[in-house]
Amino acid sequence: MTKREIAGTLAGLIAGSGGVLALPTATPVSIEKLAAQQQTTLSRTGKFEHVRGKNYTVHEYVTPKGERGFQIIYSDSVATYSVGYGPEAESRSWVRLNPPALTATST
Repeated sequence: MTKREIAGTLAGLIAGSGGVLALPTATPVSIEKLAAQQQTTLSRTGKFEHVRGKNYTVHEYVTPKGERGFQIIYSDSVATYSVGYGPEAESRSWVRLNPPALTATST
């Protein structure tokens, strides 16, 4: 699967959930809300804020040219997802499926 296909799959997952991804926590995380908070922080402080939640993290990156962006990484029981924003958004957007649980077929 190419990075573009992964990004498309991820975008479809987000769009299909209305931008709200239900994580295995009591409160769902809104990708759009986190992204909006990052943009507000950038305009106020000149950089993005590193945020860590129970099942997600937001980190800032700076390219060699000094351009800033961030990515939101979160996970559920199926996969770990990354949504990139900024100049490296495409390469920082991906989905990694969790390996299946192994069970013995006989004892």
